[in-house]
Amino acid sequence: MSIDTSRTGVTVFEVKRLWTVSLIGLVCLPANVNVSASVLVLPQPEKPPYTVALPRGVILRPKPGGGFSEDYDMRPYRLGDPIRSVHWKVSAKFDSLIIREPLIPPSHSRLLHAAQWSNAQERDVILARLRWVSDYLLKWEFAYYIRLGDDGPIAEVRDNSDLLDYLYNVLGGSIDDLPVLSAIPIRFAWVFRIDAGQGPRAREQGTGIGE
Repeated sequence: MSIDTSRTGVTVFEVKRLWTVSLIGLVCLPANVNVSASVLVLPQPEKPPYTVALPRGVILRPKPGGGFSEDYDMRPYRLGDPIRSVHWKVSAKFDSLIIREPLIPPSHSRLLHAAQWSNAQERDVILARLRWVSDYLLKWEFAYYIRLGDDGPIAEVRDNSDLLDYLYNVLGGSIDDLPVLSAIPIRFAWVFRIDAGQGPRAREQGTGIGE
């Protein structure tokens, strides 16, 4: 049995009749069955024309309030810094107060926003670019949120299976099967818009869900 993979999206197929054949091929008995199944068909990943706004490597920022962190940076003392953050050995070496500043990853508030396509060709381009950007972010262990179209549901993606589940349910019209998110950022600090055009579509400033 072959499955048509010439079109992207969720393909539903049915098996209505089977033939049972003996091992030596002398007997063939038909059997009526009613089995349906579906499969998600996606294009190969394709790099978008503009990827300048995508993060390059792990991004860290100062931890609010200080405290412990496995990652840290050294910087000169500023008025108001807690004395407990002073790195005394390094300060003695440079003859000035040096602070050991803890660093943490930025808050998880990234959104991949795929534009609504108007035909099958645009759909293939958008889904191919979406897969490429998703692979890139997950390679650097960046979780993100995703939305298809302006009114599509928003889901969280932490690994490739999350993306496949989202696309399977949205493209197959089963959005009620998507997990309900307990919280969605009111505003996203980073948005990357994916469409079928050739122009840059990335924004790094705060962006509301409906913008």
